[in-house]
Amino acid sequence: MYQLDEKRKSKNGHNGKKHNCASKVKSEEYGIGECIKTMHAEPDENGYVAWYDVLFEHGIEEQVPTESLEILVSESHM
Repeated sequence: MYQLDEKRKSKNGHNGKKHNCASKVKSEEYGIGECIKTMHAEPDENGYVAWYDVLFEHGIEEQVPTESLEILVSESHM
């Protein structure tokens, strides 16, 4: 069972900075997956999110580096 780690769980608002969040991604290693909402690195000063927890067909991969993913769908929010 997947349990949320309170230190890594992003809160709604992300320090009030607007940023893009991936919602659907593709990994060469794991295939297509869905990013788990609010389970990602805090955006940096430019709104860049360094990693995501992603649900793939085989299960959840934690802290997958953004640069290793092809972002298929993203949303901009605060």
